[in-house]
Amino acid sequence: MKKLGRKMMGIFTATAMMTAAFAGNIAVSADEGAVEAIQEGLTNTFSGVNQVFNLDISDFENADQATVDYSFTGMIPSEDGNMEFKAEMESVTDMEGGKLSMEGTISAMDMEIPFELYLDDSHVVAELPGILDQAVSYDFSTDEAEGFLAEMMGAEGIAMLNEQFRSIVPTMKMQRDVSTSTKGKFAEIANEFLQGLEFTDPEEGGPDGEEAQGYYTEITAEKLGDIWNKLKEVEITTSMNVEQYLDQLLAAQAMNGSSGPISSAAEIEEMLKSAPNIGLSFWMEGDACREMDVTIDGETLYVLFNGEEEPWRSISIQDGENNEVASLETVADGDKENMTLAVNGEEQLGFTYDKATGDYVLALPEATGLGEIAGKLCMEDGDLIMTVDFMGFSVNLTEKVGGEVAEPEGEVLELNTASSETVQELMGRIMSLMGVVEATDESAPAA
Repeated sequence: MKKLGRKMMGIFTATAMMTAAFAGNIAVSADEGAVEAIQEGLTNTFSGVNQVFNLDISDFENADQATVDYSFTGMIPSEDGNMEFKAEMESVTDMEGGKLSMEGTISAMDMEIPFELYLDDSHVVAELPGILDQAVSYDFSTDEAEGFLAEMMGAEGIAMLNEQFRSIVPTMKMQRDVSTSTKGKFAEIANEFLQGLEFTDPEEGGPDGEEAQGYYTEITAEKLGDIWNKLKEVEITTSMNVEQYLDQLLAAQAMNGSSGPISSAAEIEEMLKSAPNIGLSFWMEGDACREMDVTIDGETLYVLFNGEEEPWRSISIQDGENNEVASLETVADGDKENMTLAVNGEEQLGFTYDKATGDYVLALPEATGLGEIAGKLCMEDGDLIMTVDFMGFSVNLTEKVGGEVAEPEGEVLELNTASSETVQELMGRIMSLMGVVEATDESAPAA
């Protein structure tokens, strides 16, 4: 077995989940000696990982408001060849109040289009200063519509559109809520799960050293079902639990054409009912975990932590025939961290990060022909800076704590009740001012 199939990917996922659970700040279980030793060993194994990027984003995790300055530059195809496209904008998100605003300019084809956008839990309002003399508003709190929208989209289309908009504010609030009280609830459930595990001595496996101490446990479908039943009830916002959020997220992905193998939270539950037993062995040597063995349906992956001073810097994943199916090497060179991911002996990704400057380079597989992604990721004066340069496209983001949402003012055209004639006149005005069509008496701007 020299390739990572679905089963092996399942084993790898289980390894990552259990590592996260044991390495967290969780109280020891009834099997105190085993869990305490495993927890301490994994903590020592991965000590220093969070210093690779050295980013302190704690202020953002609990912020009620955040501001993001964004710019994008790139070339896009057109009938006359490649055309430069630019966008600059600032967005302010109020997680506490459940609203956001955005304003900026899009430039293309020798045109500059300014825009302003506002959204809360019931309305989205768009303005095009200099193009329209009034804002356009849409109420997505109701599925009732008439005129243009009813004719164009129908009842089903309007309901689907509204679901998309209704998911935005809960998702915004979740970003803050998950980073506060919800994390504690997840930790409590993980702790309870660990308390139910029983450990014995492994029958096989382990490092070559005689000092290695092993701990084996088995996770059944019943245990996975129990933890899922608790996790799905955790409230991530004041009006939505994990199960409801997943259903809404998966439904939105399906409408966008990006759905995966799972379409609802209920399917996750059904999958867990038929999940095979997972055998886990943890091997401690000295004060660190040096090996994890994960077995599903008789197939085992051996995860070896081979770094000398920091075990996580050299990770090898092997199958039962001692074939290395994957490896991750991280080498420090002054302020630079150089990471290499290989699968079946072939390098797949190379990543270099300079902690002093924030500069990074991600080398993609040669077979893709995509080259490198370069940019910057760092903190400057409390702001999070991220830039990306890739295949002629350039993205720059600066995120700051705080900010005030700009709410719309003046006359508003309500799309829910606008007639077809009104909307057609509106679109004609926009297109004429943008030079797409010649102005007519109906679409020409007032003198």
